[in-house]
Amino acid sequence: MNPNAASRVLPIAARDTNLPVEVSDWLASLADELLAPSTRRSYRAVVRLWVEYAASVGVSAMPPAEGALLAHVKALADGGASLSRIRLLAAALEKAGAYAGVAKCVPPSVRMAIGALAAQRGRDGAEPKQATGVRADALLGVAMAAQRPRPRGRGVESDALAERRAALDVAIVLVMRDGLLRVSECAALRWTDMSVNSDKSATAVIHRPKTKSTTTAYFAPATVAALLAAKVGGEPRVIPLSPRQIARRFKAACEAAGVVGATSHGARVGMAQDLAAAGTALPDLMTAGGWKRPAQAAHYVRHQAAAEGPVARFYKAKG
Repeated sequence: MNPNAASRVLPIAARDTNLPVEVSDWLASLADELLAPSTRRSYRAVVRLWVEYAASVGVSAMPPAEGALLAHVKALADGGASLSRIRLLAAALEKAGAYAGVAKCVPPSVRMAIGALAAQRGRDGAEPKQATGVRADALLGVAMAAQRPRPRGRGVESDALAERRAALDVAIVLVMRDGLLRVSECAALRWTDMSVNSDKSATAVIHRPKTKSTTTAYFAPATVAALLAAKVGGEPRVIPLSPRQIARRFKAACEAAGVVGATSHGARVGMAQDLAAAGTALPDLMTAGGWKRPAQAAHYVRHQAAAEGPVARFYKAKG
């Protein structure tokens, strides 16, 4: 297989199989529509390494040679690659096979190896369990800490600069929590997507680039007030920053309030946990967060679910 195939739209190009050219080109166009740009980049990165490895040992990259793929996974693990990156390779190969008409791109032995690696790292504490959720009870602390002037250059922010920066920091944290937003979704939100209600709350159309879908989110009156306080002139974007800038500002705001280990993903996790603790059913939770698979949402709220589960109800009833 041509190693350059990994740089095309497909993780491994469909036309590297025996499909007719017109069919493979059609599949390639579908791939471009179905995969978000960030996903395509991630897939390309892990598949490119596999293609190069397969070429170096003289085996087929598509469909993957089982022994060589196992050896590649072992090399990744031994080299310190995260479990998520190894799983990403399996997902990329499966997606490539689906587009190219190649079945069983990830042999059972490779899946078993990845599962065993996950169990091993879980026992050893080598893999992070999940992002730190930014819960509702942390929001007051975040808002208060945001007001304090921070170091800037060789000095400290002026009071006026700290006030403007704090207004945007608080708006970022609140809007990302209410909407269970990823940074790309937060950056994509426009004022024209929002509709303010009579009680000063708002609903908004959320564009989710990762899943190529849209959902509708609710923003509380306090969140809308924070967004309006941070609004900049005729700027069409609700949060006028890039995804990377939003992630950095979110993390800094949480760290200033002592919420250790929180990243921008903690907004989704924290709100999901608060919703679960309030009794929100899993299907509604999936809708709020834009999760397509129950396991994705359930992973973040497993502790809250256990606290309200059948065993907990049994003991509460006895008490």
